[in-house]
Amino acid sequence: MLHLDTQCNDQHVINAPGVLPELEELYLGVVRPDGLGKTFFGALCPLGAKKGRRSHSPSAPLHPQPLPNLRTFGIRYSHWLRDWEHDEITPLLNGIIESRQKAGSPLQSVKLWATKVISDERAVEFCRPAKDVGGDG
Repeated sequence: MLHLDTQCNDQHVINAPGVLPELEELYLGVVRPDGLGKTFFGALCPLGAKKGRRSHSPSAPLHPQPLPNLRTFGIRYSHWLRDWEHDEITPLLNGIIESRQKAGSPLQSVKLWATKVISDERAVEFCRPAKDVGGDG
């Protein structure tokens, strides 16, 4: 479990998926949506990792699936997008969810807080735990 607030696009946070393979829960607090960028979000996408290159050795495996045990992911921004800025984060989160489902390592919860003053109850939930997914109810 890692809950981390950072004030910048620290390369160590961007590289975290590669060095914390057993992580099950990750919550990040960052200043702005561009703080982590596509590199970080791409690292959470297992199908993107499978497109990795092999080394020169034909027996070398493809890059391992990033964070195979990750089940809960949340990101809280201090400041969300300005009116004229394009939202690139929401499609990235949806892509991560879809990719992990196809790869057999689905996320149970993905939450987004657009500002630090939004309560937990008002966070945007991109996917819900399996027990909350609609049934015949």
